[in-house]
Amino acid sequence: MLPPNHIYNEGVISDTSYFSSLTVTNLCGVSIQNTEIKSMPKPISFFGPTSNVGDCLSGNITLANNSYGLPDTYSWDFGDGSLGNTSDTLFDHFYPPVTSTSFYTIKLRVTNECGADSSSELISIVPNTLVAAFSTDTTVGCTPLDVEFTQFTVVGSNTQSWDFGDGNFTNTFSPTHTFTDTGSFEVSLAVSDACNFDTAYATIRVNTSPNVSFSVIDDTLCAGSTFQFNNSSDLGISNNWDFGDSSISSLTNPNHIFTDSGSFRVILLGTSLTNNFFNLRFF
Repeated sequence: MLPPNHIYNEGVISDTSYFSSLTVTNLCGVSIQNTEIKSMPKPISFFGPTSNVGDCLSGNITLANNSYGLPDTYSWDFGDGSLGNTSDTLFDHFYPPVTSTSFYTIKLRVTNECGADSSSELISIVPNTLVAAFSTDTTVGCTPLDVEFTQFTVVGSNTQSWDFGDGNFTNTFSPTHTFTDTGSFEVSLAVSDACNFDTAYATIRVNTSPNVSFSVIDDTLCAGSTFQFNNSSDLGISNNWDFGDSSISSLTNPNHIFTDSGSFRVILLGTSLTNNFFNLRFF
């Protein structure tokens, strides 16, 4: 006598094993046969992005594949014309930059011997509205050079990081920095929020301060006499003399006659690039 048909319910995550037995008897004895029956689950498609994609910029979007029921095949449609068959639990998909908010429907179809299932997720990619920007009160000067940086980042960022190019860093919104070494330094401002980032740059040139000094052969003479000035300043700078009696000169080592008696403040102004340095003496 054959038994009636029997339905074995499938599991959800993995195969479910059922053990059946057939016992037969007669006057001579008993015989038992056991068998294992496995019921395979139907596949369930289940996935999603790992972050709030609607607030994010284009780029690599991380997807978490949580499908279950022992799928054998995975068929992805990322909504941008590209397809895939990865079974990875976590993976990235790149969406190109956009000029206006764009929407993509991601679909996943999974199959095995018992059936198929599909699911979908709608994501949005928004354009970059985060723009790093700053200004400086000067870009060239002599050491030590104090530079004030003023940040004008469009759309407030969650974080900002300054790299002054001389081994120093800060997270201050609008910092002031002193450059103590000479050379050219590329200063960068990197700003970021939950999904976007941008960087702005400026070059600061720091020069060596010129040495400005002078002496006079004899600082006490009679009115109408010639005073001889000896300029010991660095070479390669311009020289501007103010003799304190409304007379000036641009010579390197000038002579000057004071026609009136009295004490005069002589000033030597040495100019290197855009920076002025002076030395003075009284006579």
